[in-house]
Amino acid sequence: MNQRVRLKLMEGDRRPFVLYVASIYFLLCCGSCSVIVEGPSNVTALTGSDASFLCTVAAGWKSLSWIFNGVFAVSITSTSGAVVDSNQITVRNSTNIITGEFTSEMTVRNVNYSNSGMVQCQSLSSEPKEAFLSVQVNGSLKITNGSLTVPSNITIDLFCTFLKWYPMPRITWEINNTLASSLDYVVDFVTGKDGLVNGTSVLTLRPQDKVTVTCLASIETLPKPQSTSVEIVVKENISGAKTDNTKIIIIAVTVSVGCLLLLIIIVVVVVCCCKKKKKGTGERSFGGRYHYILGISIPRSNLEDYFGKSISCNGTEAFMQNSYRKIHYSAGAEEGHKEALSYHTEIIL
Repeated sequence: MNQRVRLKLMEGDRRPFVLYVASIYFLLCCGSCSVIVEGPSNVTALTGSDASFLCTVAAGWKSLSWIFNGVFAVSITSTSGAVVDSNQITVRNSTNIITGEFTSEMTVRNVNYSNSGMVQCQSLSSEPKEAFLSVQVNGSLKITNGSLTVPSNITIDLFCTFLKWYPMPRITWEINNTLASSLDYVVDFVTGKDGLVNGTSVLTLRPQDKVTVTCLASIETLPKPQSTSVEIVVKENISGAKTDNTKIIIIAVTVSVGCLLLLIIIVVVVVCCCKKKKKGTGERSFGGRYHYILGISIPRSNLEDYFGKSISCNGTEAFMQNSYRKIHYSAGAEEGHKEALSYHTEIIL
């Protein structure tokens, strides 16, 4: 009797039991259908560019949502499709025909620094998958000194200012396209209230010739470093040509003056010599007295008659000095005379 009741009860309980098992199976199946297979990855983007995120759920999914910086940005259901709540966001969806997995791609257009933050992909009966959007900012860069002209053999400082960057950029210097030593410059920076970085780099330089100096700033998302350049001109190079020209002018003037003075001296000497010739063939002798030599032709037998007497030659009165014994004989006696004597003697005027 008891066994029959027991069997009847078991037979009577079989339908509820099947329903219970079916409900558990249904719940398990639906739960597994909303599992996120692969969540989004972190993205680092440069301001002004686009940033995309992917989220994949298993086949049989019912709904999926994107949450951007704590705000529901996109809602997607398998029946109604996608609803986007921001003009900055676009969505592209696809289904794998083999596995049945559903992939949603959310793209944030023209990102700016304020877009940095958390991105979440959320589905029913599954933990949200998170990623982070980091937006980098390339600010301004300038060498504040500008192009310079400096004296030679002096040390100068060049200041490169960078403003509104994120994150802190890597600052380097180049001199004539050659990387400068990190020992030659320093970098100081501060982070503003807006989270952006401002700073200055100072390069110490001692130029010997004309150089081109370049300041460079780089961050991860920049295809190539941002740069700014100036030219440094050394004064010595500019004045060198002027100095050479000045030397040439000085030499030319000196030579000209010297030649003129030499010409004047020559003219003076020639004039003096001409005056002396006109006055007589004179020469300075001992005692500071001026003696003149007069050439006269007299018969030899009468030579003694002129000693101690005044004579006249070419209109010049002179006294014959009989103590002079220098006599020159000439064979050119005039015809009709005895042996003629060309007598040269000193006379005193």
